[in-house]
Amino acid sequence: MAAIKLDVEVTPRQVRIGQTISATATVSGAGEPAQHVEMRLSGTRHAMRMNPDGPGRFSYRLRVPSLVPPGTYTIDFRAFGRDGTSAAVPVTITVTR
Repeated sequence: MAAIKLDVEVTPRQVRIGQTISATATVSGAGEPAQHVEMRLSGTRHAMRMNPDGPGRFSYRLRVPSLVPPGTYTIDFRAFGRDGTSAAVPVTITVTR
């Protein structure tokens, strides 16, 4: 099994309630394109699948809902290869009013 490399870019890292966060994931080294990439807010069980943009590229746009209290959060990204391998990257964001 080949190791997967996952690179993630999230902008902005400091966001106000109601603003949109854009996330882009690039997966390489899996021998084949990744099967899928998920993102999950740490401490929760619900994962969102990122949208494929092409071989090895995924994206997602998320509007920060008004129910989210201000604070620092970690978004965990995980790529899953077709051969059962996976890679994870945590990204920290700050939500303000």
